[in-house]
Amino acid sequence: MGTAAWHLARVNATRLATDMPLEPGVEGLLRALADGEHPEGADEPMAHLHMRGMAEIRDQAPCITELGRVYLRAKDGRRTVTRVKVLAVDDRGDFARVSLPHWHDGEGVVVLAHQVMATTGLGLDVLPGLWLDAEANLDAEGWEDLVLTRFQHPTPPQAPAPGAVPEPMPAHVRVPEHETVPVPLWTRVDTPGGAR
Repeated sequence: MGTAAWHLARVNATRLATDMPLEPGVEGLLRALADGEHPEGADEPMAHLHMRGMAEIRDQAPCITELGRVYLRAKDGRRTVTRVKVLAVDDRGDFARVSLPHWHDGEGVVVLAHQVMATTGLGLDVLPGLWLDAEANLDAEGWEDLVLTRFQHPTPPQAPAPGAVPEPMPAHVRVPEHETVPVPLWTRVDTPGGAR
């Protein structure tokens, strides 16, 4: 499951890669370290990477850390907005378990509850059972590589023109048979006034 600090560090490294990437010289050094190279005379970029926890000195040689690898995966990989369901929040309110219908058959994963609260503005008490959108690296092979960011309220569907037939539910909203589909924000009513 990882500690709260472990989750937060991975979220921060991912957000850094997607929102404020490292300077080219610093990122170049990180990539060289990932390839097993040990460039000489890169003291300033190395100090920057060390400060961010992305590189360290091991056996008297600079090397990339797991956090550095998280950064590179986020920078090079594909992140997708996907629907998630909050299954539960732990007793202390530190973690939330969420299900991703399109990742490992909806396997539940743990995220920071306060991360969800901060980006949605919702309290802990309303999170369980709620469907949200989040950005994720759905190509991650295991939960330890999966990083979710940018939790937000699902984009509401547009109300159709009067008499219009709604489009089928998008694939990313489909849920296992034992779950219920989120109720749409509008329904078609065969009365004067149409959809509401």
